[in-house]
Amino acid sequence: MLEQALTQLENELSVSQNTILTIASRFQEHMEQGLSGRASSLKMLPSYLQAPNGNEVGTFLAFDFGGSNARAAVVELKGNGDFQELYRVRRPLLDPESGRDYRASSVTADELFDFLAGLIQEVLTNSSGNSALNSKPLEPIALGFAFSFPYRQRKIEEGFLLNWNKEVKTSGVIGKDVGHLLSAALKRQGLGSVVRPAAIINDTVATFLTAAYQDPSLDISSIIGTGHNTCYLEQNAPGFAAPILINTESGNFSAAPDTAYDQKLDQESDNPGEQPFEKKLSGKYLGELFRQIVLVFSQRGLLSILNKNFNTICCY
Repeated sequence: MLEQALTQLENELSVSQNTILTIASRFQEHMEQGLSGRASSLKMLPSYLQAPNGNEVGTFLAFDFGGSNARAAVVELKGNGDFQELYRVRRPLLDPESGRDYRASSVTADELFDFLAGLIQEVLTNSSGNSALNSKPLEPIALGFAFSFPYRQRKIEEGFLLNWNKEVKTSGVIGKDVGHLLSAALKRQGLGSVVRPAAIINDTVATFLTAAYQDPSLDISSIIGTGHNTCYLEQNAPGFAAPILINTESGNFSAAPDTAYDQKLDQESDNPGEQPFEKKLSGKYLGELFRQIVLVFSQRGLLSILNKNFNTICCY
């Protein structure tokens, strides 16, 4: 019985070459549908950014707001694909000392973005002695804001949150321009004339830009971390004369095959029916998928047999 159950599990979780090709074909279909404005599980959002050439220079603020942590850094681009991180700070959204969780629905948009602006203040304070940062003190330092959630934008410095994912539920942000929320928080922090939010970018786009600065031949980047997403350089994006980076929002791809474990996880999640591809492969959900499998084996009385076989092998 155990051998039969393990064989069945292997068959359910295995992905054949033909299945991979089918998934790839369906993914391409959804990409084309999304690019043309038709209904698609892939949002195909334009980033309004071209690929770097590696010769850009200057000192900038980099800010990353992801599912578990927020990071701020002062970075100097030196050209020829070379850059230096001058100072960096990282903070979890769940404060281990106070227990304050900035991802909770009880937290307001202003509270969350005041926390984020405080990190920017901290990194600027600790970088204040750097000569590169102070070479043009009258000019606000440009900030690139990597925002790791689905959003829609009509210009480079704005991003309207479509929906939270990765268990973030902060109130008052969905439907709002996160660029405006950050700018307002910076003003409350006294940084309105010091920092200029210049671009809202998805974390996958940020990954592409970082790698492409060192390797201009790059075409695609993908993240498989807490969540999952992919972006690529589209040569013929509708409405754009030059190639631009497209954020596919691939975590929402809906045409990959499901197992019973995938279906149960989705039904019991906070966002049933959303991000189905992300739930199959990202760090946020893999532990729960494994738990679902172990639970089924336990309910069928197979764990005791596994333990017995394991102990026999170890003793032998």
